[in-house]
Amino acid sequence: MVNEVLLCEEGSVRVGEIHTVRAMGRKVCLTRLEDQRVVAFQPTCPHHNGPLWAGKVREGCVVCPWHGFKFELDSGRLQGVESIIHLKTYAVTEAKGQLWLAQDALSETQKEQP
Repeated sequence: MVNEVLLCEEGSVRVGEIHTVRAMGRKVCLTRLEDQRVVAFQPTCPHHNGPLWAGKVREGCVVCPWHGFKFELDSGRLQGVESIIHLKTYAVTEAKGQLWLAQDALSETQKEQP
């Protein structure tokens, strides 16, 4: 697909589980929601860089394992309070059994340190 980067096979992302991939030198987390949509999000918590790939998915939110912050996977908003802290989320395209992400979405993320 033009201007999109392949993330993984569609079947490797399951409801309620966090699947981590590398795309264009960046780590990206994926999960499948109860309604079967796949969402992608940044791998670290915007609060104190906690490892969201080690977190849990609960009721449409990813829960940070360090401080329990819950981020809505539809919007990236911190659940339960108004906050300037937001999780970066990315639209995923499903096509022919594969999951794709727009390249320009990745250009907005910070490249991980080696």
